[in-house]
Amino acid sequence: MHIWSLSIEEQFYFIWPLVFLLAFRFFSRRSKDTLDLSLTVFVTCGVALGFAYSQYYLLSTHAGDSVYFLLRLRFSELLVGALFAFLPVYSHRRGCHLLQLTGIMLIVGGLLMLDKQSVFPGLNALIPCLGAGLFIYGGRSEQATGGWVMWVFQRPYMVAVGLISYSLYLWHWPILAYLRYVYGAYVLPLSWLLVAVPCMFILAYLSYRLVEQRCKRWNVGFTTAFLALFLLPALALAGLGLGLKAVKPSLDLDPALLSYGTDVCHGTFDKRCLRGDPEKSPRILVTGDSHAAALNSFVDEVGRKEGWQAYVVTGSSCSPVFGFNEHVLPESSREPCKNLKEYIATAYRQYEAVIFTSFWSYQLGEEPEAADPDYLSKLEHTLRSIAASTPVYVLSDVPELAVSPIRQELFSRLGIHIERAPGKKAQAANAIIKQIVDRIPNVYWVDVGAVARPFAEQGRYAGRMAYFDNNHLNVYGSTSLGQLFVQEGHHLLAPGRH
Repeated sequence: MHIWSLSIEEQFYFIWPLVFLLAFRFFSRRSKDTLDLSLTVFVTCGVALGFAYSQYYLLSTHAGDSVYFLLRLRFSELLVGALFAFLPVYSHRRGCHLLQLTGIMLIVGGLLMLDKQSVFPGLNALIPCLGAGLFIYGGRSEQATGGWVMWVFQRPYMVAVGLISYSLYLWHWPILAYLRYVYGAYVLPLSWLLVAVPCMFILAYLSYRLVEQRCKRWNVGFTTAFLALFLLPALALAGLGLGLKAVKPSLDLDPALLSYGTDVCHGTFDKRCLRGDPEKSPRILVTGDSHAAALNSFVDEVGRKEGWQAYVVTGSSCSPVFGFNEHVLPESSREPCKNLKEYIATAYRQYEAVIFTSFWSYQLGEEPEAADPDYLSKLEHTLRSIAASTPVYVLSDVPELAVSPIRQELFSRLGIHIERAPGKKAQAANAIIKQIVDRIPNVYWVDVGAVARPFAEQGRYAGRMAYFDNNHLNVYGSTSLGQLFVQEGHHLLAPGRH
């Protein structure tokens, strides 16, 4: 995946020489000084237009992650190098040092200032690009060689890193990607990084010595180079991929482990909406988003033990508080969410109690997906409104997993056990919701997360998967949670309120 930048580079090298040749022919009738100035202005305009277009495109469209990899949004970054190549050599000694120091500050500033929330590439990409350009441009003159900046970068260990930098770039991402896949998080703990970084440098050095240097000295024709350096390695990698696929353990899993049920009333009202004691009439309303849907089997177990039946209706990503903004949801979820909101607002009075839960960290805006920015105030208003006539039981969310349970199942079958730091988002979101619940009369907090905590260590219970992704219980996990909840002596509804 990380070699996308090399493909962008090669595309640029195909296009830019042709553009430059046309520009050169257009300006070639002028004197040399005028020609140099004209070409410099031409490239400067190209850089300015490129960055302006990139910024405009990112701000004016619903740009997805794929735009990060597009040549038309990145060519201006490569053109910065061409611009500095056109500028005359700057030979003032102190000025060269200042240019290089400024370049370093821009590069470091980009590392510190830019994050995943920054608009990028766009104008923000100019910060590191300009920094790299200034650093290289300041070092072109012989006057720069005596400065402390050049002294630092001419040390043998710095030169050695520069020599293996291409191989280091090729190796760093596969190692990080593999370790992140195994660990299950983008940010790796220090102990893992202490293994990853030496591996990168060792493999980069071996590639530099055994591949890069030998290939540079290998004097062969195109056909031999194509066969030996491209076709055969490509076939070997394809064979390796097929071989690994063949030995990968097959995960033939019970359907009850892969969803929270296909017969639930989630985004619809025409499936199995009744859960709990079938001998009782449905006097309890259960609602919320998909995390409420994942508790269908839990409600069924607890309702049977406590002697009540519930009507369970939920919506995808839709926590049906009064005034919830369904327009932040994907298009397919908006109409079902609107229908669910209307039902809850008009029907809650016909029930003896309302059970409400949701994916709290998502609804509070702590997940990457868009959420209603006013959710918290709307939730409090909804709870107060319903509680004025009907008791409300708000359930905590279950703990989230650090990694996909299916991935953990695969690791388990391979005999790999990884200690991972537990997620904290659900715990933090539960605390915020509980603060609201505790200050509203006739609203009660039910902590099911504490009962589900043993599930979250490896996403398993009694040797089977209890989750089907990193934050939803499956049918088995939800059923087991209900059984544990009852066995430990907890009550979902207060006695006498159903």
